[in-house]
Amino acid sequence: MWKPTSGVIVLAAVLAAACSDGDAPLAPTGAAALQSNDWMRPAPFVGVTPSVLSAQLIDNSVACPAVQPFLVDATVVVRTDRNAPIFIDSIRMQFTDTRGTAAPDVTLTAPVPTRPFGTALDEARLPVAFRFGCGVGRQGTLVIIADTHDNNGRRFSNEVRATVR
Repeated sequence: MWKPTSGVIVLAAVLAAACSDGDAPLAPTGAAALQSNDWMRPAPFVGVTPSVLSAQLIDNSVACPAVQPFLVDATVVVRTDRNAPIFIDSIRMQFTDTRGTAAPDVTLTAPVPTRPFGTALDEARLPVAFRFGCGVGRQGTLVIIADTHDNNGRRFSNEVRATVR
């Protein structure tokens, strides 16, 4: 016979099995659109190409912090299918090496193109160069965050993670 307390026990078991408090490292997930403050309109999509980045040694003859020894080149893709103009406010980049040590964040304000884009399936392709290496390892995860807004003032923040090898 099914009793209400049995249902509570089954529900608790299911919820407990769905949770994890392990210390497994977070893996890069690729491109993703984050939440917007307007649930009726989706946030623009943000991606990066290539999906696995290569850290190039650019200069090891000058001591840190005068020159960051590594460089990652990538293209940030911001795409919308909303039929509404999107303005890019800034691109932020955060690198964390495989040991968990973070490099200083870099913010690129008002990247080109500064004009709006947004007809059906339009996209902006923004080349970025991220220098790092003083106090951090060469391999890790680069997080790129694009802050955008539409012509109604709705703001969006989108994030993409890429592996740096």
